[in-house]
Amino acid sequence: VNVSADRVQYRSVLPGVGNSGWQGSIRAKVEQELPLGLTLGASASYSSRDIMVQGRGAHNFGYNISLYKQFLNRRLSVCIDADSFIPVWYRQTRDTFASQYRAASWMRTFHASFSVSVRYTFGRLRGEVKESSLSLGNEDVKKDYDY
Repeated sequence: VNVSADRVQYRSVLPGVGNSGWQGSIRAKVEQELPLGLTLGASASYSSRDIMVQGRGAHNFGYNISLYKQFLNRRLSVCIDADSFIPVWYRQTRDTFASQYRAASWMRTFHASFSVSVRYTFGRLRGEVKESSLSLGNEDVKKDYDY
């Protein structure tokens, strides 16, 4: 679980321009091993409306459910994902304001996604440096400056 909270304060030299308030977010993820070598994962996130100089942005949320299985000594994995499928459509609201001005906008977006992914790992890179028993020397370096 990841949680963040911020106190935001914007100031301007222009009269009536500025904003302050709290904004935050939370994320959580959990996985459970199932019989037959399957793994079920679930995650969710929410972020509050952003504080902007002249208004507030839209809040956002999302979640994911995934089921995956690994084969061939963990080299091959197959994953099925479903993201934020209820509600399929998502409505966001944004507010913008200043002295003698206010605007509100609404946006409707398709919020769901589904995927199937296949991943194969061919090998691994090793982070080792091979040491050699050979050494290099240079005997023609001038060490004495007396003539």
